Amino acid sequence: MSDGEAGSDTAPAPMADSIIDEGSGPDLLSRVIAGLLLGLILTCWPLFTARAFPHLGLFEIPDIVHLSIAALLALASTFVVISGGSRRLLWVTTALLGFCIATDELRLQPWAFEIFVFLILLALCAPAKARAGMQLYLVGLYLWAGLHKAQGEFIDRVVPWFAEPFDFELSATSTLVVGIGIVVAEAGGGLALLLPPLRRVAVLVLLATHLGVLLVLGPWGHDWDLNVWPWNVGQALLLWLLFWPERKSGFGILQRAPKAILIIAVIVPVLHLGAWWPANLSHALYAGNYAQPGFLVLQAGAPVVMKGGQRDYLAPGLPPPLRDVLEQSLSKRAGEGWGLMRVHDWAVTDLGATIPPDARVARRLFWAFCERAKSRDDLLLIMRPKRVPWVEEDIVVIEDCDGVEQGRQPLPETWPR
Repeated sequence: MSDGEAGSDTAPAPMADSIIDEGSGPDLLSRVIAGLLLGLILTCWPLFTARAFPHLGLFEIPDIVHLSIAALLALASTFVVISGGSRRLLWVTTALLGFCIATDELRLQPWAFEIFVFLILLALCAPAKARAGMQLYLVGLYLWAGLHKAQGEFIDRVVPWFAEPFDFELSATSTLVVGIGIVVAEAGGGLALLLPPLRRVAVLVLLATHLGVLLVLGPWGHDWDLNVWPWNVGQALLLWLLFWPERKSGFGILQRAPKAILIIAVIVPVLHLGAWWPANLSHALYAGNYAQPGFLVLQAGAPVVMKGGQRDYLAPGLPPPLRDVLEQSLSKRAGEGWGLMRVHDWAVTDLGATIPPDARVARRLFWAFCERAKSRDDLLLIMRPKRVPWVEEDIVVIEDCDGVEQGRQPLPETWPR
């Protein structure tokens, strides 16, 4: 399909064409996406630069390179915001973002992957094809964001947590109703974006979910996960620009969008149900059913592993459920003076982002801390793996710094959720 052909069948929606038509001047979508990236870089600056928290890259680079690439990425994003972005500039921005992700897997946040995909679409495809690809990606995102929440862990653990900042406690029935409502709003709203008669209603419903996320996670609520704030604002703006003026049928969007988007945004996320695909690439956003790791460190070895102010994230002693599991699996080591490293709080506070919630990433991060220790016996990983809902039993496993399993127990009923 040629560029001219790509633009020919968008005539029913002239406003939509003007948003992304390269011949009409600076590209608004490029500006919005680059502005979103710039805002997230500035919000999560420590995530992109040198820091005390370990980097999990495919290869190691000096701290000055981390800082330089982050500065170049911010500069390239700024140029795109100002100029609208030529294809060459979009490719440069894409390459810099890809390099940032390759040198630290912790940067592979849901928004980073989405922006990376959108930049490739804008740089590679004809305008109408890029637009349809972004639309289909958002359909997949909302669909799977809802479907991944359709399990008890979200309803029993996450929904009550959502309500905590507002000083009221949900009953079991209210929790179930709210949980089902969120699932229906996200998954149903995502599918409704493909149906012209329901599209604008779906846009309004999904905009309300973004507002809800900002209320719960923003400064009025938990004041948590700083990177989610600008992403939700940017996501709401993209949702409006991509779907409110759109008049094409869902079939027209599916027909025009690159088939690769159908695969990565709509089909592949099903693999996360069995933990065969990363949560952050599967749109599993605050679904609750993730790998839940705990990093245990001997109090005597903590000063080497966690230096200075980092030891603020070391909780002396262990919560009773963790201590019980440790006693049942490694009774001889249970009384050695363990502390719990609150690495998740550390990441959210210092990096402005959460750790990708996958067992593989947890193990890589644990091994990075093991490399800092004087003795590899100073640390243990205790983890509740992700399970297939309604199929697999909840368990807790204990591993050492060599990745050797030291114990396995059924999940205690008192396990923190």
